[in-house]
Amino acid sequence: MRVAQIGVAHPYRGGIAHYTTSLHHSLLQRGHDSFVVSFSRLYPWLLFPGKSQFDASERHFSIDSQRLIDSLNPLSWSAAARRILDQKPDAAVVQYWHPYFAPAFRAIVSRLRAGRIPVVLICHNIVPHEWHPVATFLRDRFFAQVERFLVHADKDRRLLEALRPGAKVFKAQHPVYHFFEAPAVTRESARESLGLAREDNVILFFGHVRPYKGLDILLRSLPRVLNRQKVRLLIAGEFYESRNRYDRLLRNLGLHPYLIVHDRYVPNEMVATYFRAANLLALPYRAATQSGIVPTAYLFDLPVVTTSVGGLPEAVLDGKTGFLVPPENPAALAEAIVDYFQAHWEAPFRDQIRRFKQQFSWSTIVDGIEDLVGAADGRERALLQAR
Repeated sequence: MRVAQIGVAHPYRGGIAHYTTSLHHSLLQRGHDSFVVSFSRLYPWLLFPGKSQFDASERHFSIDSQRLIDSLNPLSWSAAARRILDQKPDAAVVQYWHPYFAPAFRAIVSRLRAGRIPVVLICHNIVPHEWHPVATFLRDRFFAQVERFLVHADKDRRLLEALRPGAKVFKAQHPVYHFFEAPAVTRESARESLGLAREDNVILFFGHVRPYKGLDILLRSLPRVLNRQKVRLLIAGEFYESRNRYDRLLRNLGLHPYLIVHDRYVPNEMVATYFRAANLLALPYRAATQSGIVPTAYLFDLPVVTTSVGGLPEAVLDGKTGFLVPPENPAALAEAIVDYFQAHWEAPFRDQIRRFKQQFSWSTIVDGIEDLVGAADGRERALLQAR
């Protein structure tokens, strides 16, 4: 099967680019022919909260892609659709994560549907993290054109089944990014490079700092933790909002001696260092669909404490691979962290993760795409068989 994958790829950075790349290689490993159509312009600079949209990592998570889509230029959308059709794909896979891109994807998918190309939409976020009055309209208008969806959480499956009755929906766990593996990185070498002591109890907060991720909740929990358990908090990720309120909170709570803050995008070659250095990953999200950071933690057998929102309870088995706590509850979060360290849960949780993470497989994602394309109506199946 020849698959056109439409999304974002290197030189852009971030989880969706990593996902596109990993899926491309997984399709090739299964024996499919895959090509990637990406963006010539992703976000306009005025709408991008970070320092750069581009990946400056020394270790590139990259593939050859056709950079055809300008998110602001409708003429490029039609041209991209024509180029995709010229390459005669048997199916198309679209990576959807934000309603800003819905008009471009809708224009492209409309042309593909006219060409009788089955389209699978991989939904990373059905509901955007930051609400906007036109977000639902843009999303629903685009989703009305799609009949095949792949999601990573049962909550999203139920939402899609309500939004698109009769659509085919396949659910699978968000896979592990094996690209980040670095066997040479040990806990000792990682801590030495980050200025941490061998005996430190290290909590990691990883990823872009945005309001929905709840870093402030984690900070408010720390005084309760420190009253009973010595810990260090390692914050690794670029602030996508002003740091002022966090700096005020740190001063008011007297937390500076217990924190290391790396306000930057973590390059690919450094990911293993942060996860190897940690004893526990903390994701105190206010809201979530799912998280690519959880399977990254599992790659390194790192337990997780997170909130029971969105699809996170499916990815973190409470009392087995980590702890689940109520959202917006610093006291409950503190209690879970103290319990984790004082009851010595790290070793048994790591053992459970080694077994559980086998479900976080790219092979399952390819299975889902094959299943969804196989669910094409008779006219599309006849077209595929004739090629």
